[in-house]
Amino acid sequence: MIKNIIHLTFDGLGNNLKKTGVFKGRSNMIDVVQVCSPMPAMPLGVNFKLYNATQTEYNQFMTFTETKGKDIFSQSDELYQRAFDWNVWEIEVDENVLLDVLYFRSAKVSLSFKWRAFSPSANCVTYQGVFGASYPLPVGENAGDWWYCDGQFNFAGIKFGDKTIMYYDGENYHMDTYEEELTTTPQDMPIDKNMSVQSFTSSEVLELTTIKGDIEDLKIKAADGLKVFDSFEEANAENLSDDVYALIVTEIIEE
Repeated sequence: MIKNIIHLTFDGLGNNLKKTGVFKGRSNMIDVVQVCSPMPAMPLGVNFKLYNATQTEYNQFMTFTETKGKDIFSQSDELYQRAFDWNVWEIEVDENVLLDVLYFRSAKVSLSFKWRAFSPSANCVTYQGVFGASYPLPVGENAGDWWYCDGQFNFAGIKFGDKTIMYYDGENYHMDTYEEELTTTPQDMPIDKNMSVQSFTSSEVLELTTIKGDIEDLKIKAADGLKVFDSFEEANAENLSDDVYALIVTEIIEE
């Protein structure tokens, strides 16, 4: 399956440096949101906001990849040197997002991103390294000594998760619970004007959902049930089965 990349690059402060791509929703490709940033390998969430009457929103968690900036920028790109070793996250766009775009005939989608990471609090003074199953057990000598946990690990009666932080207060070990967030400003990305119901031919139910976006327009054109039927044909709905077709016509007439 072909990937249709919707790409965004952000610096370490969350400022957008570049954005390219268009949501297409084609049956022969997968829409993928891709983010490149110098931010470390920490969880990244994406928020999709549609420009419709209800301002519908969807949230997904992106996947950290092994790809680096050098793999996605050409050497002639002005960001090639700067983003050479920056990290990359990706996520396949949820089908519900694309369906709502079709239903409401949105012209664009707003994307915003949020990184969340455990950061050392004031309890953490002197960094002592990493601890975990593949490392020597940490030994605290002074209050304020602290470590990052690599993977899941139980120590001092505490269950530490990946990338969590442990500090020593002079007597006991504790998990540091301070979290840091970085949220980008919303970025509007365009929709392919040719995006249509034909993109979802695998399911008549999905076709019915998207066609309902034309109901109000068809009502205005229709004087009776026959004309509604003809209008649906004009809207390329003739490939629906008879029972689904009847459901559409009945719903419009009744409303």
